[in-house]
Amino acid sequence: MIGNKLRLYREQAEFTQTSFIKELAKYNVIVSRQTISKYELGITRPSTETLVIIAKVLNKQVSDFLEDSNELFVGKVLDQLIKEGRIKDPNNIPKNLLDMLVSAIIEDVKSRIKKE
Repeated sequence: MIGNKLRLYREQAEFTQTSFIKELAKYNVIVSRQTISKYELGITRPSTETLVIIAKVLNKQVSDFLEDSNELFVGKVLDQLIKEGRIKDPNNIPKNLLDMLVSAIIEDVKSRIKKE
């Protein structure tokens, strides 16, 4: 779950929720303490671009926050795109990129199963 890992990594980095919010704001990610709390409790999830910034602030990779195999694959793809410099500005990532990639993977798997 993203929330559990977010809290763990935030605390390991010795950020309070308030200090973490201030650090995110340096990257133009403006969220409230309540929003961070909702992320950590699993009530809501950060957008793809917000997760990329969270990973950067906490010196982690996007894939470090993901558990589901499809999401983990997409996270690794995002990590690679960032590493290659193909994603320079996380604020320009389509908001639904993660959902689009996961949907594409699911459709691909379904079509492969039908062929078998």
